[in-house]
Amino acid sequence: VAVIVVEGAGDHFCGGADIAEFAETYATAEGTARANAAIAAAVEAVAGVTKPTVAVLRGACVGGGVALALACDLRLARADARFAVTPAKLGLLYSFSDTARLMRAVGAGRAKEMLFSARVVEAEEALRIGLVQRVMSDEEAGAHVCALSEASRPALRGIKRMVASVESGVMCE
Repeated sequence: VAVIVVEGAGDHFCGGADIAEFAETYATAEGTARANAAIAAAVEAVAGVTKPTVAVLRGACVGGGVALALACDLRLARADARFAVTPAKLGLLYSFSDTARLMRAVGAGRAKEMLFSARVVEAEEALRIGLVQRVMSDEEAGAHVCALSEASRPALRGIKRMVASVESGVMCE
């Protein structure tokens, strides 16, 4: 495996948490801690994969869906993709690591605006602000991933490690 593709089934990437489950899932401090830990572990598992990861985004990408997409190395959006970070609408906070990834992608000011407003960001704006790297059709995304997978696997993993080191401020050769 050279590249791992993360995508939703059907016409949408991920609508985030099921709000209908909130009353039961977050009824107690223990339940809240357990749910938050499980979500964080899943997102961190994707972020920690040593192989390059590519999110192919179409339709809705909301809340935890944005966190999952941001955990991937690259984000390729179809023209119908739309993004929203909605925890503030629900009286919740986005996690620290998810907020940090959002800030790295779009900058502090845009991240605050997205978090405060929970507004929908369309694909072209997402491209302009750095939330996604490309807007393309499913066919173009498939061809792009195939082209990436033709690169040297050790080089791809090395590039991923090097960029992570530079981003974290730890310089190593």
